[in-house]
Amino acid sequence: MGVVSPEDRGALLPLLAELGTEEGLVAVESVAIGNDPERVKEAVRVLALWPNAAPAWHLLTVTGGSEP
Repeated sequence: MGVVSPEDRGALLPLLAELGTEEGLVAVESVAIGNDPERVKEAVRVLALWPNAAPAWHLLTVTGGSEP
């Protein structure tokens, strides 16, 4: 997502979930560990909508649910 302006990244995140590609997942996960709280929240929402279980571990990690 390096060629996309920061303002447009938020709008593209849901599209990446629709596509469900490995590259898209990497891009959304990188936003989910960023410094902008609003973008992090949007990225976590998008990861929760991912069409398969690929982001499950990342979701557990960023939400603090990795410990029983």
